[in-house]
Amino acid sequence: MTILVIGYPGAFFNWGVGALRSLIASHMRVTHSHIDLQDFSGTFGDAEGCHVVSTNFPNPLLANYCARASIPIVGFFEEPVCSLGRDQEELPQEALADLRAISASVALCADLVKTENTLIVDRNRFAYGHDIVRKLQGFVQEACGIAECGEDLLKELGQGLPKAHQSEGERVENRPYTELFGRPKSGKPTAGYEWDYPLFMFGEINEPVGSMWLDLTGPARTLYYGPYFHIPQGSYEFRIAMQFSEDAIGLPLTLEVVNKNVIGRGKVAAATAGKFAANLVVDVAYPQEPIEVRIKSDEGAIFGHVGLLNVSVSRRPA
Repeated sequence: MTILVIGYPGAFFNWGVGALRSLIASHMRVTHSHIDLQDFSGTFGDAEGCHVVSTNFPNPLLANYCARASIPIVGFFEEPVCSLGRDQEELPQEALADLRAISASVALCADLVKTENTLIVDRNRFAYGHDIVRKLQGFVQEACGIAECGEDLLKELGQGLPKAHQSEGERVENRPYTELFGRPKSGKPTAGYEWDYPLFMFGEINEPVGSMWLDLTGPARTLYYGPYFHIPQGSYEFRIAMQFSEDAIGLPLTLEVVNKNVIGRGKVAAATAGKFAANLVVDVAYPQEPIEVRIKSDEGAIFGHVGLLNVSVSRRPA
């Protein structure tokens, strides 16, 4: 018997895996393996008793495999930035690596959340740990065919629930990084993504963008690139918003969206000074690969300024 456990990395996920193992261990032998994106082959071999397999970065092949093999799945989810253990406003530029890792977890878990025979435990829907444990017990009874656990064990496991981070709940909706992960609900992104210019890099000097304007003087080159976040498989529209100075009118730029390979490309040139947006429709096939947006100048320039404002990403209807 194998049970797959998925979720964003953090204290809540770790507690959930431990609680699930303890419930099962009260009735049968339990083994545990924690896997990452590269692990797949041999993961679900026969094991005596129950084999709990946990992952924060599931291989995209797992969704189809679990569906075919009827492997039960438990998902432990909380607000993605809460899993980092700090407020969103406190995330400096150097914390981008953490944000990108969480975005990969959100993207890779999304397909498994939709699989049948899945129990989703959303941290925001439970006030007390023992309520979660009782929910887990019902799932384990059905999946493993075991009897109810004693009340003392349920209380003990429930008391170990990590304290909710102070930014959980409604306050999260108003924080500047909420849109980075597509506002996932119960592990499944439900809205678009908003990536502001500080998340990108200047192409010429390979440094984070810290200004609303970039001097175009110089040869043709990559002006901006980034942000290397992950999004689930699907069809999307990328809206790239920029601003142009009057002396940048007519300068041709190339826009590209990359997901392992270039999946979208377009060319723009401002007819007047001001703020404009260009749209690219793309299909994302590799959620394990980050998204890179590139903005390049096609010609050298002796004057002019351009500025990346933000990149908005919205899912298109299937």
